[in-house]
Amino acid sequence: MILFPTNVNENHLVAVEVDLKERVIKIMLDAYIVDEILKWATCLRKMLPSLLVHAMPDTYTDPSSFTVERPDEGVPHQGN
Repeated sequence: MILFPTNVNENHLVAVEVDLKERVIKIMLDAYIVDEILKWATCLRKMLPSLLVHAMPDTYTDPSSFTVERPDEGVPHQGN
């Protein structure tokens, strides 16, 4: 689990979980900043190889094989 501060509120943290087995970046956050955090998750996906080298040096993981999982669509949010 990785916590990111957001520029919505300096005290607001967003949890991002990277599931290596299922190859999913799961976002757990307040719905009104979904679009902002999707940008963060895209950046995170690009950074995964260097992060994984430290966490799992014997395992290579192609970051393009990861998908970004949005929070439930039933939760109201700004944007699409």
